[in-house]
Amino acid sequence: MIIIKSDIRKNLFRVLLMLTPPLAIGLEGAAQSSVWFTSTLQISSINQTFLDFTWTTNIASSTAIRYGTTPSLELGTLNAGGSVVNHGISLTGLSAATIYYVKAFSVAGTDTAFSPVKIVCTASGSSGEIRVYFNHPVDNNASTVTDAIYTPAFEDTIITYIDKIQSTLDIALYNNTRAATITAINNAYSRGVIVRYVADKTTSNSALNNLNPAINVLKGNSSGIMHNKFAVIDRSSPNGAWVITGSVNWTYQSFFDDFNNLVIIQDQSLARAYTLEFEEMWGGIGFSPDSLNSKFGTAKSDNTPHEFRIGGKNVQLYFSPSDNATGTILKALNSAGSDISFALLTLTRKDIADSLISARNRGCLSRGAIEQINDVGSEYNYLLSNGIDVRSHLDSAGLLHHKYGIIDANLSSSDPTVITGSHNWTFSAEDVNDENMLVIHDNIIANMFLEEFEKRFNELPMGIPEIKYQSSKFKIQKGKIIIYDVLGRIAAILPVNSIYAADPSFLIHRNNFPAGIYFYKISSDSGISGSGKLVVE
Repeated sequence: MIIIKSDIRKNLFRVLLMLTPPLAIGLEGAAQSSVWFTSTLQISSINQTFLDFTWTTNIASSTAIRYGTTPSLELGTLNAGGSVVNHGISLTGLSAATIYYVKAFSVAGTDTAFSPVKIVCTASGSSGEIRVYFNHPVDNNASTVTDAIYTPAFEDTIITYIDKIQSTLDIALYNNTRAATITAINNAYSRGVIVRYVADKTTSNSALNNLNPAINVLKGNSSGIMHNKFAVIDRSSPNGAWVITGSVNWTYQSFFDDFNNLVIIQDQSLARAYTLEFEEMWGGIGFSPDSLNSKFGTAKSDNTPHEFRIGGKNVQLYFSPSDNATGTILKALNSAGSDISFALLTLTRKDIADSLISARNRGCLSRGAIEQINDVGSEYNYLLSNGIDVRSHLDSAGLLHHKYGIIDANLSSSDPTVITGSHNWTFSAEDVNDENMLVIHDNIIANMFLEEFEKRFNELPMGIPEIKYQSSKFKIQKGKIIIYDVLGRIAAILPVNSIYAADPSFLIHRNNFPAGIYFYKISSDSGISGSGKLVVE
């Protein structure tokens, strides 16, 4: 038993009081304050010349904001006055496509509570066009609004954009093995475009051997991988600024064999946010990289805006490992009211798996496809055993290289959302790798991704975990074995009456099934069940 003396108890009680407010860490000034934030600083409206903010406090207090285009908040203070608990304030007279730093504060008596600095960006004068492409056929029959675009010409598409660049090109790319893309980059440099290039230091990047030696290249991330796949074009031009991203590396396999998405967005605000991230890795704003200030992986900070208004759509942007991208994935999954669909190279995070299971348990349709089901920590079998219809792409041609999730695509009255980018749903993507992740809130974009998903999902056999039995024999007193082909169709239902067998292939061979891959489910009247995969040669 631990005894606390009265004077120590009083001091401990004071400490507990200070820690009790949910956001008391935002206090400045007095060691103990009666006013504190009960919600984070939120941006409620994004426009070209003004931004609206909201927050709440525990008691009635004033509403004010300090702001600037740098972290020093040099543009001053805007005070809305009043004494309220639900705070709202509008910053006006701002410049389009400009990044601002904002700190809210509220005063009650002699006490003041401050929010952390929030980084935001006004809307741009760009078109806001979002173009989405898939490099394998999609199911346009699943379209309810606009047909998704299938094109095998990812490389030609990217080169077309490079050929139109007027002033600047920043590339952060995990791997590039394509000579044609390098030729386009060299040609851009020759006509006066400023080119900066960040690559992963562990990957071959063989095409870079032919890059003009005058173009600076920085290879980075010693603790993980520089896994980004983005390019920023003409960031200073409202009409010429484009961001190229998605899941695709610039390699033959990624362009043609693997399953990938390419997302191209015309928006200067987004381009400037990607530029901030690029220059954090680059080490500065200059033409040459600064290795002393360059930051990769865990050395990076959360220093970019996350919320944008692009072409009338709400779009979010997160970089790893600094921005809690997984938290955003979880929030999106937990918001689902109708359906979740996902196509992933790999899934190793149990918190994400639990959110998918929770969605199913509350009545959402929850389906997915995963390529690397045998990765260490894979949640594939865990999802299956908890009733998620998840299918393996492991035995299919080409890698399912996507990293996307679709939320409520079938519920337009909700918030149809797509998550995509380079960020795999793994611990390494969250904790050590350099990644980027877009969250697009739009029913048309969500439906396009759903058309891709339906095609991939329906090409795969139903997901059945492989079961390894402890005994060399299994026994079913009375029941049945259901056998499926690779398309998930029932090939046979075999009644069982007191049958002993070394494994179910005994029954499959006995029934003279054609050679191929089969899946089985075992059920018995006594409640014993199992499932697995078999190959008939």
